[in-house]
Amino acid sequence: MLNESPSPSGRDAYEPSSPLLLAIIAILCHSSRGQDGRSMLESERSSDALPNSLALHALNAIENWSATGSDQLTASELHPGIPRELEPALACCFLSLSQYLHQGDVGEMASLAERAHGLLTSIQRRARDVPHNFEEAFQRACQLQGKAQTTKTFHEVQLPTSQIWELYIRAEEALVASTLLLVALVKGFNSQTAVPSFRRNIRVLDEVISFQLTKVDSERQHATSLPESRDADCLLSTSRTRLMRYSSLSRAILDDYQLIKSSARIKLHRYRALMDHPEILKRFEASPFASGSPRTGSEEQRGSDRTDFRKGCEGRRADEIFPFTAEYSRSICLESALSVAEDLDHLVAMGNHACSAVLAGYTLMMMAHFQLGSPQAGASTSEKEAAQARLPQMLARHIRAGFDFDDT
Repeated sequence: MLNESPSPSGRDAYEPSSPLLLAIIAILCHSSRGQDGRSMLESERSSDALPNSLALHALNAIENWSATGSDQLTASELHPGIPRELEPALACCFLSLSQYLHQGDVGEMASLAERAHGLLTSIQRRARDVPHNFEEAFQRACQLQGKAQTTKTFHEVQLPTSQIWELYIRAEEALVASTLLLVALVKGFNSQTAVPSFRRNIRVLDEVISFQLTKVDSERQHATSLPESRDADCLLSTSRTRLMRYSSLSRAILDDYQLIKSSARIKLHRYRALMDHPEILKRFEASPFASGSPRTGSEEQRGSDRTDFRKGCEGRRADEIFPFTAEYSRSICLESALSVAEDLDHLVAMGNHACSAVLAGYTLMMMAHFQLGSPQAGASTSEKEAAQARLPQMLARHIRAGFDFDDT
């Protein structure tokens, strides 16, 4: 649609009226920064001015957009597969995404997502028959709203609220934070003074995840009582699973959130849970300076000062690094992995949740191997009995889920 660039003289005359086109251009026109000799701050302000202006124009276009008023959907001038009536809702979806990615404004993101929700709901009420060539456009609009895969038709789906979508974003952020802490743990610490800060960060993040899981469970209690809440609950379950990994629209969103939280929680706790086993420690015997390559004096000094993973796991050093006992972390890993297995039953398709399922299944296998098969396992008798009773069943569920979704 923009095959030819406008001439300099005609640049100001080019004024697209489509809110969807304006929203897309606003996202794509972020230019590279700091390449014109100006300061970084000046460059950022300049490069943000145009997309912000276009986003404002897109919002104005949404306000002034006039639909046909008919129950029949008409093709957009932008693409024959997009109904004209859907353009404002799609524009809000793109602008919502832009607010989070470019501005980091979760509140504005949620507000625009809520607005898209309202527009989609309005179309849902009016357009009873969606032509085949428009089905993908509606599906993508729902996916931009946080919708996971669903077997229901568009008219059977209750669109999610922006509050649930915000929970999903927070779950993803917790998963990223847990990954960064895990990287710091494996790389080691440059000085002893870094250990208290690391310990504090792990404790705070664990508290954040626990609080978010409580909010997810509260949302699910309200959503799962209604048949139309299947999709949002699915996304919350996914979010919860991702959170557990660290240590439909109504149902789908809840499943997503639960999966994310479970994943984040496993990441947080699995090394503390299993670090007492010699097989695990051997994995970290090779430090960054273990090879025979020559080292400078400064490198040797940094190497001697560094608290590497293996040394940090010996004796009371593990208790100094982690605010949890090994037994507590093992129970968290088991609980989280089992939660993921249960949430897999709520998903209609695996989609981007496969990584959470694989991590939880792998954690269950590690628990089974080290807690049941190793004579040096540190688990108590009650732990082993509980694991013996539940692990085989949950592993079978993970394997079955993998086969069920092998085509997704």
